[in-house]
Amino acid sequence: MQTITILNLEQIGEQIHYKASTMRTMIAKGEHGRLPPMFKRDRRWFARYEDVETWKAEHFVKEGLW
Repeated sequence: MQTITILNLEQIGEQIHYKASTMRTMIAKGEHGRLPPMFKRDRRWFARYEDVETWKAEHFVKEGLW
């Protein structure tokens, strides 16, 4: 079983938040055609985890760390 530290969760959460906010900004500017394929593929996923705290909470519960 892989051990995940709080620091790693913080870093991952920040990356998700950055990607989600970048995507929302580009869509708001009408630049969604220029989004990288990863953003297009995971649009709903990033929208779901727009709030980093929500993502962390779900992750903790899923991994049984809470």
